[in-house]
Amino acid sequence: MSESLHNNDLPHHLVASSVGGTVTAIAVCPLDVVKTRLQAQPNPCNRWAFHPSWVEMHAGYQPPPCPPAFQARSSLEAFYLIIRYEGLRVLWRGLTPTLFMTVPGVTLYFTLYEQFSRLFGTPSLAGACARIISVLFTSPFEMLRTYAQAKPQSQGLLTVLPRLVKVQGLSGLYIGVGPTLLRDVPFSAIYWPVFERVRVKLEKRNPNSSPFNTSFLSGAMAGSIAAVLATPADVLKTRMQMSIDSLDQKEIKPQFSRVIAELLHKEGFRGFFRGVTPRVFRIAPACALMISSYDYCKKLLQDFSK
Repeated sequence: MSESLHNNDLPHHLVASSVGGTVTAIAVCPLDVVKTRLQAQPNPCNRWAFHPSWVEMHAGYQPPPCPPAFQARSSLEAFYLIIRYEGLRVLWRGLTPTLFMTVPGVTLYFTLYEQFSRLFGTPSLAGACARIISVLFTSPFEMLRTYAQAKPQSQGLLTVLPRLVKVQGLSGLYIGVGPTLLRDVPFSAIYWPVFERVRVKLEKRNPNSSPFNTSFLSGAMAGSIAAVLATPADVLKTRMQMSIDSLDQKEIKPQFSRVIAELLHKEGFRGFFRGVTPRVFRIAPACALMISSYDYCKKLLQDFSK
């Protein structure tokens, strides 16, 4: 990791991570909305899907007929449809829970990563442990953000939160926490070693490059690789959270195996990588902005305090 991340100045660390998280959340929110819409929308049956007998045998799932549905076929089309029929502001839907989740979550994550990296000495293990704790802390906000972004007629946070808790209970806020851990823990375990290796190589290749540019490029490359590999778990998380179609009707919480079975039946293996393009386009700049703005802001604070 960059030298600034190993500095023991905790106040600078907290402020820098909060600023970086806020900037990143605002900048990539439209891409997150598009990614969530693509993953949550229904998909007609196709030739890549599995035979129903396989589904029934392994998960007891009785596949319903696949209804025809109009849907976005690409990220650009999703952008166009959202802006045309719902307005530009919808691209920042879910920003409030995102900020509530990002600022304390990123601050906690970076703080824990710094401590664990000193304790364990390996980026993979430190990143995985830090991510587990931060996911458990931010999962309720993730649930509210995903619901707000995926539902075209979704209501505000102050309306959704009490209704969801009243109908589903507090455990409803943790729907999809399993797939979230399955997505974010490997992501962190992949991201940090790749980031470190790429950063070192870039510094050797171009020693005159600014630390901001080096961190930006390293974060983008590491984030892209980790995002692709963790996409299947991200799709499962979204589908599980979107299984609550109505906040006014108490429904059985989704089983992980049934969600997998339904996805395999309707879309096959390709369904596990639905939304991978907007996910990479979101994660790459998010990681780049986060780590570079974090390093830059912390350096400014350190220079100012001297």
